[in-house]
Amino acid sequence: MDEVSITEWINVFLGVFAVLGSIVFALVRNHVLLAEAQKKIEVLFTLVNSLRDRINNGKDK
Repeated sequence: MDEVSITEWINVFLGVFAVLGSIVFALVRNHVLLAEAQKKIEVLFTLVNSLRDRINNGKDK
């Protein structure tokens, strides 16, 4: 039975670390982008509602 050398363990650890790190990075990035998109959509709806209110109240006529 062959022994596993320390360099092989380091290589395995680095590979696992890279894969898990990229997954965590993707999840965090997705969360941040989703929060930014949600804020932009809220601003857009606020703008549309304020324009609709101005038109319905006759301020632009």
